[in-house]
Amino acid sequence: MGETQSHGFVLQIITDAIILDFRMLQQKAYFMLSGAKEFEKSSDGRYDPALMEIRYGKDPSQKSRVVLVVAPLLLKKGDLQGQNYDVGVVIERAQVDIEAPKGKRSYLGK
Repeated sequence: MGETQSHGFVLQIITDAIILDFRMLQQKAYFMLSGAKEFEKSSDGRYDPALMEIRYGKDPSQKSRVVLVVAPLLLKKGDLQGQNYDVGVVIERAQVDIEAPKGKRSYLGK
């Protein structure tokens, strides 16, 4: 990939982000991103399949602890009429790494 081509990709990503941000600001509902700190508070750092999907790890039980939040949760609060802000709808579940199996090839295992 040449420098001109990669420059075009970066400009397209920035343009798409600006358009998305503008559309989100026009909504009466609001959007929030939840990362590692919010998950630690809300679920004691445990895996919640309603809010998260596993990127790495083999044990999907709720007893598993989240080791790393790779991509945050995107949550929409409220509706188009500007009501029901106590209700949240998950737009994108967070991608997480849960307790990694112990072994030589594990990056997160101990």
